[in-house]
Amino acid sequence: MSFGKKKVRAPQYEKFKDTPWITQGRQIADIGGRGVLDNYGKVNVFDEATQASLNARNNDIYNRAFGDMERAYTDTMNKYNAANYNQFGTLNATSPAYRTDEYQRQFQRQLDDLAYNKAVNYENLINNELQRRYNTLDMFGNMYNYGQTPHAVDIANWNTSNTNKDLAMQAALANRDSGFGSSLGNFLTGITGTAVGGLGAGFGSGLGNQAGKSWFSGPVGGKQ
Repeated sequence: MSFGKKKVRAPQYEKFKDTPWITQGRQIADIGGRGVLDNYGKVNVFDEATQASLNARNNDIYNRAFGDMERAYTDTMNKYNAANYNQFGTLNATSPAYRTDEYQRQFQRQLDDLAYNKAVNYENLINNELQRRYNTLDMFGNMYNYGQTPHAVDIANWNTSNTNKDLAMQAALANRDSGFGSSLGNFLTGITGTAVGGLGAGFGSGLGNQAGKSWFSGPVGGKQ
């Protein structure tokens, strides 16, 4: 059965294909996402191994400073003792005792300052470690953000797929409606033509037969 119209074909829009740059963006974003998940819960957590490492580093700094101060103290005290002995002939006199006592008080203050600095330095080590961890987390976060471009491409392709589906559905509806109308028209035309033609032929045939009977079966030619 011919419909008399060509079938409607739905156009198909092409999707955007990944370029090497977009593919790399996906890979970098994947790495960044895993890095954020692996590190965000550990930023403020200092386990025993981390604390031991920071303490060891801080002790190394303190012990180095303390060793330098101790050597300087010993060297200075030896010089004071030699000078006092040469000047006074003894180390127990008031003047040499005052001189060495004053230096010992200064040295004790330096030790106190060193202990204070040790505590401050430990806090600095913690803050520095925290900053490094936050910097690492920020790095992974920036890597994860590289996925925005591939995501935009995916959204555009998703919209293209939906548009293609809509076009295909519209074409299918147009083809269905066109086919139904044409089929119905042909069907009605066939029925009408057959009915009218048959009626005319039957009616003509009936009239002919009846007329024949009237002409040839009259009084002249035959029996009434």
